[in-house]
Amino acid sequence: MTALRELADQVTNAILRAEHLERTGNLNDIAQAYLEVSRCEELLATKFPANNDSGMISRQGAVLAAIKAGDTIRAMDLINKYLADVDAPDNLVKELERLLKTISNEEEK
Repeated sequence: MTALRELADQVTNAILRAEHLERTGNLNDIAQAYLEVSRCEELLATKFPANNDSGMISRQGAVLAAIKAGDTIRAMDLINKYLADVDAPDNLVKELERLLKTISNEEEK
């Protein structure tokens, strides 16, 4: 099995674990599981350019999982990192900007 396939499997397993814990676990376990999803997705994102479908999906997944984990600082750091990528297509940039605005609005409450 290739390293990339193994990494993709890690992402899938982390997502399944987090989703399972959403139904059965406590909030701390759920947050930790989504943080693991975010880390796996971030690592997977390094394997693809931002303008590749897998690259876009993994970047969005890293940010969304950080938000679900309640780690808005991590989510904002990832957004800023991904927005700085010159290869980021317009649809990814718009989605990241939307997520950043959502986080900012939540923090103002």
